[in-house]
Amino acid sequence: MDPAIRPHLADLRPFEQAAVHINSALAHIGLGDPERGRAELVLARAVAATHRLPLQETKATHNLAWLDYLDGDLPRALVGLRAAHVLGSPDDSRVAIDLAQVLAEAGLIDEAEATLTAALTALGRRRSAIDRGDILIDLAQCELVRGDLTAARRHARSAALGPAVQDRRGRQVEAGLIVDLIDVIRGRHSTRGTFPVPAAGDALGQLALRVRVEQALVDGDPFLAARLVRGVEPRSGGLGPKLHTILLRARVADAQGEPLQAERMMREGARLLAGARAASGSLSLRAAMSVHARRLADYDLERVQDRSPTRLFTAAERWRAGSMRRPVEIVEDPEFSALVGRLRRVRAGGPHTSTADDPSLLPRLEAEVARRSWEALRADTDGDVIAGHRAVAAELARTGTILMSFHVRRRRLQRVDLTSDGARLRDLGSVRSALDLAARAAADVRDLGAMGSIPGIGERVRAGTRASVERLDRVLLAGMPRGRAFAIVPTQALLSAPWRMLPGLAGAGVIVSPSATMWLQRSRAGPGVEDPVIALIGGPGLGQAARELDVARRVWRRAAHPVRLRRTGRSDHVTTSLRDADLVHICAHGRHDGQAPLMSSLLLADGPFLAHELPSRPRASHVVLAACAVGQAEVGVGDEPLGFAAAMLARGVASVVAPTAPVDDALAEEVMVAYHRELAAGESASTALQRATADRLDAGVFCLYGGDWRMR
Repeated sequence: MDPAIRPHLADLRPFEQAAVHINSALAHIGLGDPERGRAELVLARAVAATHRLPLQETKATHNLAWLDYLDGDLPRALVGLRAAHVLGSPDDSRVAIDLAQVLAEAGLIDEAEATLTAALTALGRRRSAIDRGDILIDLAQCELVRGDLTAARRHARSAALGPAVQDRRGRQVEAGLIVDLIDVIRGRHSTRGTFPVPAAGDALGQLALRVRVEQALVDGDPFLAARLVRGVEPRSGGLGPKLHTILLRARVADAQGEPLQAERMMREGARLLAGARAASGSLSLRAAMSVHARRLADYDLERVQDRSPTRLFTAAERWRAGSMRRPVEIVEDPEFSALVGRLRRVRAGGPHTSTADDPSLLPRLEAEVARRSWEALRADTDGDVIAGHRAVAAELARTGTILMSFHVRRRRLQRVDLTSDGARLRDLGSVRSALDLAARAAADVRDLGAMGSIPGIGERVRAGTRASVERLDRVLLAGMPRGRAFAIVPTQALLSAPWRMLPGLAGAGVIVSPSATMWLQRSRAGPGVEDPVIALIGGPGLGQAARELDVARRVWRRAAHPVRLRRTGRSDHVTTSLRDADLVHICAHGRHDGQAPLMSSLLLADGPFLAHELPSRPRASHVVLAACAVGQAEVGVGDEPLGFAAAMLARGVASVVAPTAPVDDALAEEVMVAYHRELAAGESASTALQRATADRLDAGVFCLYGGDWRMR
């Protein structure tokens, strides 16, 4: 701020003071001093908030959030832009457009599109053609990231030919370049010449240069591509442009016969993605970021020769479930806890929480919980180490385990079998056919849990389920090696398949893990837990819960271990137990939410306990969820698993037992009692679960996720 103005600030009216601070901030930012600009914006926001000036407060908050975005702090930028969006007028499309841009940069494509669509609807009242063109371009970018090239091209073409965009050369060029890029990705010649091409000095020029590199590669001219790619700035733009640049450099290196350089690019891309994830403690935000790496991950697998199964394993593992490779640490947020508590009361239908007069209350609260979770900030910066095949092979030899790693390559489902003796690749056929079989089997398993005990119907359902899992077995386990212990690393779309029902795995100890890295970390964790503290928690509405918990308590007390029993458990009991016990068993009704997986819940005495509420880095190393279907996981954009059991693993629980489908209450009691007897006798979790479910098809819904566990 001009020193001559500052002494006279007190003479100005509040809205004038705020305006002076905002204008001063923009001047400092324009002159390359963002920190002084930030300080002025903080003052402007304080003046506006004190004097209830929503327009000025919105502007200051908006600009502060944009500075956070430019600094690369996506979680903090989301906090600020969401606040500005709430403060601003419903017709203020600029805040919505910027919020959508940051959401898209974070990989939250559904939320970005919803924000843009709402802004487009609001524009219908004002007919602002300029903002309409901007929104269409941003929608095209969202669809491009999602992989819907047809929709992306339609939006971009509409924007490029619209009168408002044609009057703004930069936006017209951007829209045209998106059309060009899509055509090149499809292997066609771009429409260069239809739209002007800028110089390579700014973000738009960098996009144009990347499109030209893509075109040179499609044309089979690696020398031109190599010359052009040298002009692409490797650190410019957000996560998407950076990963696109890395992809181009890798493709050029391969085209010029430099596979080692291409491999270095793959590793750099994986590190860049891991670093972006590390900035957030939100599971959904971390998972969504993987969407930007989809083309890079696909290319990583495509470039590996079939004769090298270990390289295929490494390439698949590099991108697999990256959001879950290290535990999430978040800063505790009392406001978020209060919001979740309100949502719990509404879901439970307690006093003064009826949605009869306001049907939108529940979805509004759920959306707010999801949005607030994006804002979670990490409190640590642990390294991100990917397991190599040699380290995995050594651990397989030590534990006598066989690891089967699945991946999709060129629309084929493939499996790499890793043993202590080496690796072998199996092609399993069309991925679409395999997923269809898995979906059919999962549906039959759900029917078995719901109707398997009904006289006259149960046997038919059982026969149908057995037939469907046998068909799935013939595809997924074709040519499998023989063994007594298996670690299965599926594609994320197969994570919730009924693995322990497959005949080929009968009698074997089975662990299902989102990544080989996670399995290796859990397996190396140590020889077991000494003198474990046991926590047993029951929920309402389960007649057998009291018996199940009482028997489990007697089993562990006979083994001389301390046991804490909560027959009528509350949410705070779960949180406390996860923080100060070693083994936590929760017997409660479960609900898997396929639309919002982190809204999956366990029903407790004070209402549903959401996956969003799980504490960071719990002490509990083994959690048993005797609750229907909470082992299921949905796969969002980026091929990352989300759900209750997956959230447990991501928070740092080493080992989780959970069912993948509804399970009969009496069967659950029988299996869980037998399971605890085996554990208390010193067996590993994988062996205990195998023995507790032996010769019972429907008991195979219980699955062990993450890694093995035992006491010592």
